[in-house]
Amino acid sequence: MIPDCHVFVRLPGLGQVKTRLAATRGDEFALALYGAFLEDLLPLTLESNIRTIFRVDGGLEEFRRRIGRPRAILAEQGGGDLGERLSRAFAESETGAAEASVAIGSDSPLLGVEEIRNSAAILVDGAAEAILKPTMDGGYSLVGFRRGCFHPSFFEGIDWSTEKVFEQTRDLIVKAGLSCQVLELGYDVDVDADLARLSEDLAREPGRAPATARVLDERGFFRRDL
Repeated sequence: MIPDCHVFVRLPGLGQVKTRLAATRGDEFALALYGAFLEDLLPLTLESNIRTIFRVDGGLEEFRRRIGRPRAILAEQGGGDLGERLSRAFAESETGAAEASVAIGSDSPLLGVEEIRNSAAILVDGAAEAILKPTMDGGYSLVGFRRGCFHPSFFEGIDWSTEKVFEQTRDLIVKAGLSCQVLELGYDVDVDADLARLSEDLAREPGRAPATARVLDERGFFRRDL
């Protein structure tokens, strides 16, 4: 049994992704950047010790064509708020053969394969029953549970899209009596301040997200005078 990794993604479309960045940088840049985010996630599909499921908000077959991975496992996110969508993913893993399962978004390009793999290993090895990676905006970029530890109530009553998301989710997990490991603080890329931070990080270490670094470099974000 190998762990599942649920990757929550949108079908890339002009004016449909990274809309807050698009408001200041334009729709074409936002689409190119999001496409690079997705490209940097594709190595997950080559991992032999993680079962990767792209949970798509949009057309499945069009997404398959865009990413060029004919054997990639795709699933619809389904309706409801984020909590309902996460619950649906974890419930599917619980009924399958996964030893543990994690869920990530597509807005944290520096959350690489190694950290995802290590997070799943923490759960599989029993070092923790739950795991969370907080982000600077008060949310989180990764959440996971050891088999048998997930409960839908962990995602109920959460003030989604606020700075309370991480704290509320962690509190529900801990109150249920689970051991929860909190990973190093990360960040999503949603607004210009996040983009500036990402540009600084990737100027130093472009290998952490090569496709994203390429898009930023081509558009001059690595120039010191910008």
